[in-house]
Formats: sequence, structure tokens, C-alpha cells
Amino acid sequence: MVRKSSKSTTATALVESVHTGTAAMVDKIIKVSPETHKKLTRLGIKGETFDHIIQRLIQEHEQREQQ
Repeated sequence: MVRKSSKSTTATALVESVHTGTAAMVDKIIKVSPETHKKLTRLGIKGETFDHIIQRLIQEHEQREQQ
């Protein structure tokens, strides 16, 4: 689940709730510009978290690097 924790004109803080192998939940906060937030949103598939989007982009990048 992704939720915006704060928004300013310069950056948006995204809070990603991450379920670990245990029952504990860990929140990680990253700050992205409003433009980056829009781009990530457009790249996502319905129901996909920002974490999934970023993981997919990293995987695609790594695959291109190996070629």
C-alpha cells in the first residue's frame, strides 16, 4: 500500500508499507519531485505499488545492461 505522507511544491514524500517475512511492517520514505511522482504513476499498472514499479524498472535496466 502506498500513501502520500506530505506534498510540497518541490517534493512528494512517498511512504511504502513493506511486509517483511515476519508480522512486522516497515515504512520507508523516499522523496520524489511531483514530475517523478506523475511519471511513476503513469508507468504503473492498476493495483501496483510504487515499490513494484521501481523494482520492475530496475530489473529492466539490469537486463539491458547485460546485453
